[in-house]
Amino acid sequence: MTSRRTAAKAGEGPGNGEKRTGEAGSVWLRLNLLTLWGRKAWDMSAEGIGNFRIGVDIVQISRIEEALARRPRLRKRLFTAAERGYCESRRRPAQHYAVRFAAKEAIAKALGRSLRWQEVEIARLDRNPPQAILHGLAGNFLAGGRLVISLAHGGEYALACALFERAENP
Repeated sequence: MTSRRTAAKAGEGPGNGEKRTGEAGSVWLRLNLLTLWGRKAWDMSAEGIGNFRIGVDIVQISRIEEALARRPRLRKRLFTAAERGYCESRRRPAQHYAVRFAAKEAIAKALGRSLRWQEVEIARLDRNPPQAILHGLAGNFLAGGRLVISLAHGGEYALACALFERAENP
């Protein structure tokens, strides 16, 4: 993994006194993000960068809260029993529902496919960071690839980012 210190020594980006902005800075950032797993991918096609695809979604928490209040059955349609149990056990369930909704949307974008709501589960196992568990047909879309998610919520918004690394030989 390339650290900022290593990149600065090599003269490859921020840290060497040079501020990166605009197009060149975003290319540097994309390429450094791709070294997360010790690989560099230089193919920046429309389908992703090399073997990587990213999906991002942001949701206004109050909209999810209002939708769930208007249509109580929506909880059961969008979220698994485990997700509902987790969210309802929290002080402000709406923000936890919203971030899970955003995560499911981000995962669908990263995989490049629409998914059934119940086939994607966002779980926190033993106080570890949240993980995406894909069931049924959604699990087949991974095809040996790797999926990493990052979730955040605060104020009025919930944000989710999903990074999908395709298998070398699908």
